[in-house]
Amino acid sequence: MSKTAFLADIGSTFTKGIAVDLEHIEIVCRAQLPTTISAGVSAGFSSLRDQLRKQAGVDSFECALASSSAHGGLKVVAMGLMPELTAQAARMACLNAGARLLACYSHKIGKKEVEEVERIQPDLILLAGGTNGGDRDCVIHNAQKLRELQDCPVILFAGNHEAADEINDICRGLDIYITENVLPELDTLNIEPARLAIRDIFLERIVSAKGLESVAAEVREAIVPTPLAVFNGVNLLSEGIAGRSGRGEIMAADVGGATTDVYSAGFGAPVSSNTVLKGVPEPYYKRTVEGDMGMRISLPGLLNLKGEDWCKQRSSLHSWIEKIKSDTGHVPDTGDEYMNDAVLAAAAAEIAIERHSGVLSEHYSPDGKVLVQKGKDMRGIRQIIAAGGVFACNPHAANELQRKLRRKKTHALTPQAPAILPDKQYVLFAGGLLTSYDQEIAFTLMDKNLKDDENKE
Repeated sequence: MSKTAFLADIGSTFTKGIAVDLEHIEIVCRAQLPTTISAGVSAGFSSLRDQLRKQAGVDSFECALASSSAHGGLKVVAMGLMPELTAQAARMACLNAGARLLACYSHKIGKKEVEEVERIQPDLILLAGGTNGGDRDCVIHNAQKLRELQDCPVILFAGNHEAADEINDICRGLDIYITENVLPELDTLNIEPARLAIRDIFLERIVSAKGLESVAAEVREAIVPTPLAVFNGVNLLSEGIAGRSGRGEIMAADVGGATTDVYSAGFGAPVSSNTVLKGVPEPYYKRTVEGDMGMRISLPGLLNLKGEDWCKQRSSLHSWIEKIKSDTGHVPDTGDEYMNDAVLAAAAAEIAIERHSGVLSEHYSPDGKVLVQKGKDMRGIRQIIAAGGVFACNPHAANELQRKLRRKKTHALTPQAPAILPDKQYVLFAGGLLTSYDQEIAFTLMDKNLKDDENKE
């Protein structure tokens, strides 16, 4: 009998699971159950594991791996000096670690910001500020203000290394970790040490705080934040493995009820000689999260962005919006409802992709017109993986997103007419989890399933 893996994702609403034949690298079966928050998430995890074990016809699994976004995921606040420099670098480090970024502050914080942090209760604060040898006052001031918190979370310092000793003294008695500066020089981004430190803190401290210890005891590797699992899957799919080329520069859009996440692998460098970059150089692998728009809980944010006239362009769309406003758990059950839900998904993905991508603006100098690029140029992206339940189950969603992205935008550096590959089998999170077990199996699982979808489109 073939060896089989159990891959689970524990969400705030549902716990999803996939059984994978590790020898033939095929999905044997998949299922989902409501996440058992009140009884402890391990109860739902164990029930799902037993259900898939019976469906797969195996006595036990070769390995079990899990990701989690339950209890709000990994909640982080970032702080930096300049909004477009150290604060932006800190933001990138948090998002690329799979965190849910609750707030990002720049300059010196005051009583108002301390009260906000107290109210939103993050799991971790990433404290950055100043290049190495540069400004020290801001990060020292902010560390002193953090001491005013009644219940201070874990602090990770990733700022001017010359301030590290003083920061450590100020935060004595608190949970503090120190790592390399996220922006050691103005033109040098260094987020990987902070990203890894955030991951390690999640494993060491936050898994137990969120009641995941029982699940952790049942899995082969440490539990990771769900966005980090997806991030790892996208990165491997882009890079490939020994002897097999990856897909190169790609993008993934994951549309959910509360947030819309976008992942990309690409250089995004200027394509013309008269274009100059502004701001922090961005990483090849990048994740952004739009917490103000989704298809259910954050639907009001999406509607505000699209405007009242857009909501009324089709009477059936307006009716569908009113229905799911009153019942966020409702799923489509007619052709018209599926179509309207696809319209919402495509709208959220389109906005998120545009925000993830860079922009061009025109400036005039004594030498003539100059184009200024802020962010990454994503126009060369040829494939976008569309993830989330709506793209797995809705027959119209991928085509609707394809139609939306065909529209030309003047200054937005978004992909131009890319192929849309719906993740119908939820392989991105599964492949991301399997990277810790066997990268060849992980790559093959994702590549095979997404190729099947590509050929069917």
